[in-house]
Amino acid sequence: MFALKKTKLQPTKIYSKLSRNQIRIIFRLRSGHAGYGVFKARMFGEDGNWSICSVPETREHLLLRCPAHEQQRLEVKRYCRTRNIHLTVETMLGECENIEDSVEMCKLTCSYVSKIKSVI
Repeated sequence: MFALKKTKLQPTKIYSKLSRNQIRIIFRLRSGHAGYGVFKARMFGEDGNWSICSVPETREHLLLRCPAHEQQRLEVKRYCRTRNIHLTVETMLGECENIEDSVEMCKLTCSYVSKIKSVI
C-alpha cells in the first residue's frame, strides 16, 4: 500500500552539540514542564505558585526578571551584550540567528538554571 521511506534521523545541529541533560532542561523549559511554581500549582495543586519575590513564578519571571537571581544571570547578560543578542525567553532557549549563538545560549541557560535551583 504505502512504502515507508527509510530515513536516517539525526538531531539538529544545535542538539548534537548539547549533552543529554542540557537537552532535557531546554525541552522542559520550552514545553512548560519544568518544576517552577506555576507548573507545580497547575499539575500538582501545590501552593508553590510564588517566587521568592512574591510574584507568580513563571518561566519568564524565573529566566529574565527575578531580582533574587540577578547575580546568576550576569554571565548570560554578558554573553548577550558581547554578541549583540536581545535577551528574551526565546533567545535563552536557543532561538538565535546562528547556530553558534543558539548552542551557547542553551548552555548558558542550563548553567543558569542549575545555579538558581533544581527546577528541572
